[in-house]
Amino acid sequence: MFLRTIEKDGQVFFKQIPNIPKAYQSLEDIGRFKRRELKPTHNLKAIFKSIRNYLAANNVGVTRDEILAQPLINFIFCKLYDEKMTHPEDIVNFWGGVDEPAQKVQKFSFELFEKVRENQKHLFGLEDKIILDKNSIAYVVGELQNYSLINYDRDIVADAF
Repeated sequence: MFLRTIEKDGQVFFKQIPNIPKAYQSLEDIGRFKRRELKPTHNLKAIFKSIRNYLAANNVGVTRDEILAQPLINFIFCKLYDEKMTHPEDIVNFWGGVDEPAQKVQKFSFELFEKVRENQKHLFGLEDKIILDKNSIAYVVGELQNYSLINYDRDIVADAF
């Protein structure tokens, strides 16, 4: 988890942000990447473990891996779909900026998952949904948004668990 310090009227507040800015990048630019700028990764297991731990700690009654698996799988497919449908020179849609309200990230996630369900009818039915709260969704998006999953050299779902 990354925190931004905000000082206002002599008080200090902390706001969770999805990532730390890269060199020469502003806070507002976090998560805004062209598809070709997404980083390859060779160790998604550590990222998935971080997501799993966050979800288990922040979702009441949800600690078993098999319950946490479905939302994570849904996000993996959303991310893959977005990368597949986005030209390398275009900005990806799977992102959440620093000042992006969690509710807006949740809304785009639901819309993106609807497209995935339409595109992958053999994998997802009408009953399949993203069942996380808006803050958990924003966290998952923030953790995954910098990476390219489409070029991952291993089985993504297997690494998630």
